[in-house]
Amino acid sequence: MRFFNRINFSLFEKVRSQFNYRDMPFLAEQIKTLSQSKPYQGLRFYHNVPLTLTTLIKIEALLRGGAEVIVSDVSVLKTDPKLLDILKCAGVTVDINKALVKECDVYFDCLGELIHYPAPTLGYIELTQTGTDRYKKAK
Repeated sequence: MRFFNRINFSLFEKVRSQFNYRDMPFLAEQIKTLSQSKPYQGLRFYHNVPLTLTTLIKIEALLRGGAEVIVSDVSVLKTDPKLLDILKCAGVTVDINKALVKECDVYFDCLGELIHYPAPTLGYIELTQTGTDRYKKAK
């Protein structure tokens, strides 16, 4: 995909260098495997989950797996602007106002905030029980 060529993975590698491999063996192996197999090629993920340094590593794994990832943030939390800057500088689309929640294949959601947007084509992954309950009631 075109977007993959514009991702600056060196910024994600710099984030990962702040952690010891023993602290994140699953993510480290996932990044290695997904980089080779690219199982998410052609898929668009909308990521509306609290952002932390370790969340950036998860986003890297999705990108290395071939996905296009659009990142938003949970409205009830204040995100460290440095994390958003890392994503923007790496070439990841940041959509804090949720203007791009459309034509996505998968939602990574928190608190069910994306429930009123067009349904993703494949489904959603909800982080909290509160959001899961909201999705169940919407069916």
